[in-house]
Amino acid sequence: MKFFKWVLLVIVIFLTATGCHRHIDDIYLFKHPDLLKKQYLECQFNNLDPTQCRIISQTFMKLTQLVRQLIENPETFGKDVIHLQIKAAQLKKQLEKQPNKKDKKNEYQKINKEIQLRLILMAKAEGL
Repeated sequence: MKFFKWVLLVIVIFLTATGCHRHIDDIYLFKHPDLLKKQYLECQFNNLDPTQCRIISQTFMKLTQLVRQLIENPETFGKDVIHLQIKAAQLKKQLEKQPNKKDKKNEYQKINKEIQLRLILMAKAEGL
């Protein structure tokens, strides 16, 4: 019985420790711009994990660039999303015929991520 309690305690501690550390990627940060801003400022003034700060900095710059594009010309921004969706569909067809093409898979994933980021930004701009 003592062994069971000890094992249970170790499992709870492990789950608590791993559950508290969330990997933050660019999609999460686009969905939570206040957190992105806060973490960007923390990276500028504190000595934080350089890998995470690199992701945060790149995401901040990407968000800034896309916001500028959306504000300057919303119609072109929307058309760019449509063009990306068409390209993603074409790549998907190519991948169905040749599923082992790594370069096409990578390009497809990159385009889908770009679409996702732009759609998140458009939803935020619309207040959704």
